[in-house]
Amino acid sequence: MTPRARIPALLAALLLAAPLVGCMTEPEPLETPLQTIPAPTTPAEPSPTPTDAAEAGPGGIDPIELGMPFDEALAAAGASPVGACEWVATAPGDGYTLSIQRVEPAAGDPPPVELVSTSAPVDAARVVGPRTAAGIGIGSTVEEALAAYPDAESLAPDGMGDRRYLRVETGDGAQALFLTYTEGQPLIWAVTATTFEVPPYEPCA
Repeated sequence: MTPRARIPALLAALLLAAPLVGCMTEPEPLETPLQTIPAPTTPAEPSPTPTDAAEAGPGGIDPIELGMPFDEALAAAGASPVGACEWVATAPGDGYTLSIQRVEPAAGDPPPVELVSTSAPVDAARVVGPRTAAGIGIGSTVEEALAAYPDAESLAPDGMGDRRYLRVETGDGAQALFLTYTEGQPLIWAVTATTFEVPPYEPCA
């Protein structure tokens, strides 16, 4: 058979097969439907856990409270007396120094803590150490402190040079919290809870 003769034969075969296509049965549905795989999701960031209490306030700076026995305070903070000044003790913190003080001469038996303070060098102050309930502490700016405590009392006591204080909170009785900064400088470099009228310029002098 020549190629030209094959063409009519192929057409005839296709025409005969066409009705059979419509007679083909559709496939039965699967017994188990296909499951849709959900798109991967990015895990949510954990929410920060709020603190139950401020670490620094007029009653003390964690873990030291004003009025607690001086010896107990030294043991709790791991502090050691400063040289011959047995009424002052210090302990290193993470980027700051913790200071504890009682009155001299010792008053009471046992003598109580009259001052607890955290401080950092003025030129190296950064956000370190305990904070107040409003989040203010070493490394905060004076502007931030005044925004958090608009009723803060600004103090420039005699004999303090360019040292300045913000008396931001008062507790029961004579307890108060002070923020220390240097005049003309923006950063707070010390936080002090004390029963003294103002924090002393040189505790061990």
